[in-house]
Amino acid sequence: MNQVSEMTQNIQRVSGLKLHDAWKIFNDAINQLVVLAEQTLIELSGPEKKAEVLAALALFYDRVIGPIDLPYIPNVIEPLLDSTAKAIMLDLADKTIDSTVKILKSLNVFK
Repeated sequence: MNQVSEMTQNIQRVSGLKLHDAWKIFNDAINQLVVLAEQTLIELSGPEKKAEVLAALALFYDRVIGPIDLPYIPNVIEPLLDSTAKAIMLDLADKTIDSTVKILKSLNVFK
């Protein structure tokens, strides 16, 4: 979880973030949260863990990615773009989580 904290602090200092940068940051958060969920939420089923990870990612987006000012986008329009980007990124995360779990299980990351 320290890595997510460090990412948050670094991101908040960034200006001019590009979409692929935001996805990389978000994907790193997905990986960290999947591992954390697998290690700590042992009593939950797979779908329940996934729901928890998605809820954490939504919060991560709201607190870290969303507040980043988008250059060249008027502040009046930015909230609409943020909500659309959040929906797209969470939809991609939904699919990415499944793949991440499969890959990490095949690598015996989870004991």
